[in-house]
Amino acid sequence: MTGRVSSPRLVGREEELARLRAAVADAEGGRSRFLLVGGDAGIGKSRLVAELVGSPGAEVRAMIGGCLAIADGGLPYAPLAEALRRLSRELDPATLDHVLGPARAELARLVPDLAVDSPATVGPTAGSAGRAGQARLFELVLGLLGRLGLDHPVVLIVEDVHWADDATRDLITYLVANLRTEHVVVVATLRTDATGGDPRIDPWLADVMRGPGCERIDLDPLSAPEVADQLRAILGSPPSPSVAAAIAERSGGNALFVEELIAAGAGSASAAGPDGVAAARLPETLRGMLAARIRDLPADTAAVVRAMAVAGRAVDDRLLGAATGLPAAAVHTGLRDALARHLVAVGARTPLIDLHHVLLREAIVADLLGGERRALHAALATALTASPELADPSPAGAAGEVAHHWAAADRPVEAYRTALAAADAAMTVRAYAEAARHRRRALDLIPRLPPEVRAESPDEVSLLLEAEDAANLASDFTAAVELVERGLRLGAPAVDPVRAGILESRLGYHRWFAGRSDEALAHHRRAVELVPAEPPSLARARVVRGLGGALMGLGRYRESAVVCEQAIAAARAADAPVEEGRALDMLGMDRFGIGDIEGGIAALEAACDIARAHDPGEGLIVGLHNLAYHLGLADRLDEALAAAIEGIAAARRDGLDRRYGLTLRAAAADILLRLGRWDEADALVAEGRSLDPAGEGPLYLVIVRLRLATARGHFENARKALVVGDRMAAGDVDFDLVAYLRTAAAELACWTGRPDRAAAAVEAGLAALEGSDDVFLAGPLLALGARAAADRAETARAWRDETALADARGAAARIAARLDHLVAVPDGRSPTTRGFAATAAWARAECGRLEAASDEQAWGGLADAWRGLDLPAQAAYAWWRRAEAILAGRGRRGQRAAAAKVLAVAAVEAARLGAAPLGTAAAGLARRARIDLAAVVPSPDAVAQPTPEAAGAEAPLPDIPIAGPGDGRRKLVELGLTTRQLEVLELLASGRTNAFIGHVLAISRSTASDHVGNIM
Repeated sequence: MTGRVSSPRLVGREEELARLRAAVADAEGGRSRFLLVGGDAGIGKSRLVAELVGSPGAEVRAMIGGCLAIADGGLPYAPLAEALRRLSRELDPATLDHVLGPARAELARLVPDLAVDSPATVGPTAGSAGRAGQARLFELVLGLLGRLGLDHPVVLIVEDVHWADDATRDLITYLVANLRTEHVVVVATLRTDATGGDPRIDPWLADVMRGPGCERIDLDPLSAPEVADQLRAILGSPPSPSVAAAIAERSGGNALFVEELIAAGAGSASAAGPDGVAAARLPETLRGMLAARIRDLPADTAAVVRAMAVAGRAVDDRLLGAATGLPAAAVHTGLRDALARHLVAVGARTPLIDLHHVLLREAIVADLLGGERRALHAALATALTASPELADPSPAGAAGEVAHHWAAADRPVEAYRTALAAADAAMTVRAYAEAARHRRRALDLIPRLPPEVRAESPDEVSLLLEAEDAANLASDFTAAVELVERGLRLGAPAVDPVRAGILESRLGYHRWFAGRSDEALAHHRRAVELVPAEPPSLARARVVRGLGGALMGLGRYRESAVVCEQAIAAARAADAPVEEGRALDMLGMDRFGIGDIEGGIAALEAACDIARAHDPGEGLIVGLHNLAYHLGLADRLDEALAAAIEGIAAARRDGLDRRYGLTLRAAAADILLRLGRWDEADALVAEGRSLDPAGEGPLYLVIVRLRLATARGHFENARKALVVGDRMAAGDVDFDLVAYLRTAAAELACWTGRPDRAAAAVEAGLAALEGSDDVFLAGPLLALGARAAADRAETARAWRDETALADARGAAARIAARLDHLVAVPDGRSPTTRGFAATAAWARAECGRLEAASDEQAWGGLADAWRGLDLPAQAAYAWWRRAEAILAGRGRRGQRAAAAKVLAVAAVEAARLGAAPLGTAAAGLARRARIDLAAVVPSPDAVAQPTPEAAGAEAPLPDIPIAGPGDGRRKLVELGLTTRQLEVLELLASGRTNAFIGHVLAISRSTASDHVGNIM
């Protein structure tokens, strides 16, 4: 049959097309979408998405690329490269330059045509190694899509995602997770009959489809009337009912099968051809039909289509000539014949030629004998090696394609050498999974190599380490561990102790990340034993640094410091500045952790200086984070903030904002929280959360959010953040973060009148620090523990509960003993920062509240100390406690006036900060003491307290806890006591008379008596 075999219009997909167009409308409104279009091969997925971007009036910018069934997972980033090549042909140079922006140099690695002057040099760039390099590439692609969508919505179509390589799947995962307000729709087509429980595809798709804005569209077979409609469109006239019914039955409603049946003669298919792996997946009727279409072709046509099928992608006619050995004229004759038979198609915007459909390719390959397939693969590999310009245009794609063909040709020597080259090419474009796969293939081929080739090749352990590095960068930790263990089995450590030591160190690294810290430490110690100190070597520096890192991670700072100093010496002897800088970074944290403040800061600053010169990517960013955190602990808040801001800028510059920027924002927000710049801190927390697909950020950011919400009195938000933090802390989390989370939980419990919960949080935090050499995180925990004990004692006295009072005293005594031990530091540590001294003074002042004899001078000194450290919220808290202590004194002339002055300062500062809980506490104390704060402060507006509703806070309960055993305070509220009755009960429980109660509350004695009677 001749003529058109495809329908000129889309049939039977109106509903699905409407859903796609609705997604484009969402994107135009600033809500990015991801749609997965699934269905059997030939069902019409490609036609549907083509209709979306190609129909009249579709004002969209289409980027189209397809995944290829080459090797084990396809060519790295094949659909991205194809889409970029199309884009480069469609846009004028100025527009293309604007759209590519800062991504041009990086993307030119994938598509050399994008380079401004010449094809991009293939090789790693500074600061781009590791998973961070891939993260940078992904973020640049995200920015490109955002710019491209400024004028019209962008539809990025990824065809045949079931063949996607690991790198492409990672890119799609990243885009789905991070596209938010960009005007972008990502549409992927999935051949559902090709996945069938694929362990690479099915779990990945399940995870991707959980993202926001994701929707799946599954295409069902066409109904019999729709098939008749399709036939009418193809034939130009209505088919006879018998023909329509026969084709509908044989095609099963598959649009492609309908077309192929018509092209083959209205369904007169011959017997099924030979079985094959690819063709076995085809329906019997179609397999036989396709086999019949290709079996009786003219010799030249058959040679051309067979070469195209084995090539596995759209190809240039010159490649077909080289692969078949036919002269150009014969190739062209064969192609014209194939075009006339509707076996092949020429691209609209490219000279490349491809088979009409993948099913045709599968049928052709399945029809070949094994020797025929191997010969064609060898011919293609030879041709691509001789004429690399005919290969896939991207560097990694070209090398990977050649390696695939030599492997399929069963030529071990050529397959081995090209696998290594393909692995190197994949590494340059951050396709780490593909690099690992190529290197593992090379390893598997080693036993089949002749002796002379093995002699000139890298040794097997070196290849194993390179493969392990790629697998680790691809986050395939299981494969990485298997490779290291395989290397350890290859030879005894006595033969090559250095190599064995490196393997042991790598195994320790992986065991650590798996949460098996004891095993990890043992492997690191073994590594240091194996690699000799002399002669100096990079290997020695690395394994010693690995041991230092493992010890530091366990909080064994003193032991780690000794090891890190050895690592620094080894790095200097080996002239390895990167190793020196990273070891210095760990040494700085060690020294700081054991109380050597100045030494720790100096080491951290030196590490950053080295990183700026030799390790400007991840090394510098991580170093700046560590420097900022420890400068903050050292009370050098302005310097700490500057380091954090520099780190954020560096992360943005190197495309690592989503990898490191969240934690850096947490560090900066933490500092701003302490400085009382809460609005700025809130903004940074919100910015960090917006960068996280889950909307939470790392645990550090969650903790800062929790503390900010507590300080502002947004208790419900704080509780939600605590739930998130608890969930994160249940995993493999550093001990210091666990301790900090418990500190924030104790703060929340104290301000919400739950001293028992605060005490439990303090104990959990101290337990997390058990066994570590930390001196800084324990201080705030002890102070909050003392505060909780004092609150419990106050409640116990109000209820005359001697047992509870004794328990509170016991808790306070244990806190005091721990504090004495921490301050005394008998092992020579010296936590001499002013902040640490103020924290210790805070804990002692809270202990002074335990016997209702709060020390006014202690709180006054503490307020001055905190004010000197530029910590306004802490200073305001101390002023409130000082006013409380003044009013608790008896018989002192002018005590109310003195308290009023101090309390007014606390109230003004609380109002300025927006610290609703502290403001409410100060107002409550003023009310009970009959202090008119407005009369004390010169500007009445300065003390105006926002109502809980206006501040967005929960209304706190009265500031003096009224509670019995358990949760009695809230029970009293639930029983219906009014605010006035609670105030009366506060004074009554502390032993005051009715006359005194009336005097304090400015009510008559009889009214006070009535309240007491009602309460009783």
